[in-house]
Amino acid sequence: MFQDRLQALLVPAVQQAFASVFNAEVAAERIAFQTTRPEFEGDVTINVFPFLKQTADKSGQSGKGPEPTAQAIGEHLQRTWRSWSASTWSRASSTS
Repeated sequence: MFQDRLQALLVPAVQQAFASVFNAEVAAERIAFQTTRPEFEGDVTINVFPFLKQTADKSGQSGKGPEPTAQAIGEHLQRTWRSWSASTWSRASSTS
């Protein structure tokens, strides 16, 4: 199934995004995806609520809210995934 392959590609990318953006480790089994609600753009939504405490800055100030956290992760994914070749997507879809 294409969604399973996409999620298999997304999990390590999300882990890397949290490490890069927030200097935080996120266990793969804690990353949850859901279908994006119709009123929003996109197909897959990453649930960031479990990780909000990990988005605190180095001074210990409270973490970012869900929208800024999701925005930061989404922007990081867009920047890094632009460098992926078309063959990566072809391999993902051909195994479904």
